[in-house]
Amino acid sequence: FVIALTIVGKMVTLWIFDRSGAISCEPFDIHEQPEKFLRIIICTLQADLEHLGYDHTVYTKDGSEDTFIKVGDVEYKVTCIYQEPGIRGRGTVCYRGEHQNADKKLEVVIKDSWVDVARAETEIDILKKLNERGEKALCTPDGARVIPKIVASEIVKTHHDELVTRWKEE
Repeated sequence: FVIALTIVGKMVTLWIFDRSGAISCEPFDIHEQPEKFLRIIICTLQADLEHLGYDHTVYTKDGSEDTFIKVGDVEYKVTCIYQEPGIRGRGTVCYRGEHQNADKKLEVVIKDSWVDVARAETEIDILKKLNERGEKALCTPDGARVIPKIVASEIVKTHHDELVTRWKEE
């Protein structure tokens, strides 16, 4: 998500844009309510990076330029292979992930996208049901697998709802 502030003349509006759209506060006069404007600025300056829209699940390590993601308690070194270009939608990003365990190198594709938890079934639920059909049902006649095998999955929650609530209350 992205936090934005529009100032038109003496009127100020706070916006939060995310994958489902935009919400804003009622525009207010900066001269009549300077405390409200100051509170917005101070809260933004003191906010954690996650509260400013940074994805806390993708990270680097001290002294390294490599990028990492942890899924199901396994850390993968990742490189981006696809990123959805638009601001609308689920913000899908796909990574090539490498995990080096004691026995062998494990390579995976990690799909990172927003999940609509209000739906009866998530994409992961559907893929798990399809994977129960057995390997032969999931492959073309020449043996190419057409349904991805799920190694691990998780729905990562953020403090985004708290941020929206906090801004609405102020």
